[in-house]
Amino acid sequence: MNRIDLSNLNLSGRNLSGAILRGAYLSNANLSGASLNDADLTNADLTNADLSGAILANAVGLSDSIGAAKYGGDFTDFTGTGFDPVAKGWTLVVGGDE
Repeated sequence: MNRIDLSNLNLSGRNLSGAILRGAYLSNANLSGASLNDADLTNADLTNADLSGAILANAVGLSDSIGAAKYGGDFTDFTGTGFDPVAKGWTLVVGGDE
């Protein structure tokens, strides 16, 4: 199975709503402020991906993702996912330039 490689890309602010990213390589990708609502991230490699300020409402597969991403606390929207980034070992990004 070929897996899409989006690692190291700047996808900041992009609309990826509903994207099927199952098993995708997203390590070190900049997804800050991106819209990933309703996306499927099952088994996606999110190692060191920046999801600060991203909209992940109703995204699926976050609990099955690989690696620890960065998120922006209240600025990253996990509505409807039941996902706990702290339990998954994600890193909280705090500061003004998220």
